[in-house]
Amino acid sequence: MIARILVACRHPGGANALVPVVRGLIAPGIEVVVIGHGFSGPVFDKAGIYYKTIEDFGLSDISVSSARWLLGIILPDLVLVGTAPTSKEPMVSDVIDQTLIVAARELGIKSLAVLDYWTRYSERFSNLQSGENLIYLPDYIAIMDKIAEREMLAEGFLKEKLVITGNPYFDSLPVKAKGFTESRKQEIRKQIGLSCQTLFYFGGSVFSMEKPVMGYWDLDIIELIARVIPNFPGLGVAVRLHPRMPSGDKKQIEEAIAGSGAKIKLIEDISSEDLTLATDLTIVSYSTLGMEAVYMRKPCVSFQPGLAKEDMGFASRSRIIPVSFTAEGCEDLLRQCLFQGYREQLLEDSADFATDGKATERVISLALSIVHE
Repeated sequence: MIARILVACRHPGGANALVPVVRGLIAPGIEVVVIGHGFSGPVFDKAGIYYKTIEDFGLSDISVSSARWLLGIILPDLVLVGTAPTSKEPMVSDVIDQTLIVAARELGIKSLAVLDYWTRYSERFSNLQSGENLIYLPDYIAIMDKIAEREMLAEGFLKEKLVITGNPYFDSLPVKAKGFTESRKQEIRKQIGLSCQTLFYFGGSVFSMEKPVMGYWDLDIIELIARVIPNFPGLGVAVRLHPRMPSGDKKQIEEAIAGSGAKIKLIEDISSEDLTLATDLTIVSYSTLGMEAVYMRKPCVSFQPGLAKEDMGFASRSRIIPVSFTAEGCEDLLRQCLFQGYREQLLEDSADFATDGKATERVISLALSIVHE
């Protein structure tokens, strides 16, 4: 008997976590149907994974009723999704990860969600627009570690729903770093196109709409970096914005960079992993990029100037990487990072945090055990 598994997600982080699982599930006796939606399609494209869209099924939305119809057509034994929160973007009312969970529950189909990062746990399974808490809970959630488990239990999640597996996306990072050659590094630096002795990378992740809650957004970090760069002629900074960055925010940042006169360049066609591996330091706020750098044994720091709420960055709040919450502190930290000895110390301080490379294997095992329950 063939087991059919439906895989879907909206955000790139969820897609990154699901890609190695999809590859591992493709085997005799298992049929995997992948749906790319929102921002996950480009991730599946890059990974060479064939996927369909809701439009291929004649759908124009992914409401619960549409998700229910979709499941009635595909008839999966398991729904495997990412963990995207309710969208705050205009004109987006439903998230495929969430509506498929609800539809699967209504139809008696088992569901499994794969968590990709240590933050916003409740938001991923709640309706932020209506205020309904934890209404999108699947049968099981594959989580990173005991830290995530402890924090989720404190937010009201049931222990029996949480299974510690690790994030499959992190499995490949140490291998990729080990195989990253000096020639590849120079190739990426040439592609970046900044003539400088020391090259840093800032990975953006905070939009302007979030500033009232966060206390800062990407532009604040870019502006403070621009203030420091002129004092150090040998320093350049490559900036890569989040794939979901609103066009208005992107335009504002482009104008700010152009008007700064600093050696800063916006990069779009190089992956975050390659940028981290090719540069001397990665700067983040609270995104997954921080842990990517740690797992690839590259120095990383967190800038969160004016933070108005709790630190959501796992790497920074766990003190795996240093963080500053003021503009002055961020500028001072940036100056320290110019010294190679300090960057080497950052690597020593984070050396104990590593992945065993078996998260993909554990998620696949969990998924198949659910199918055969």
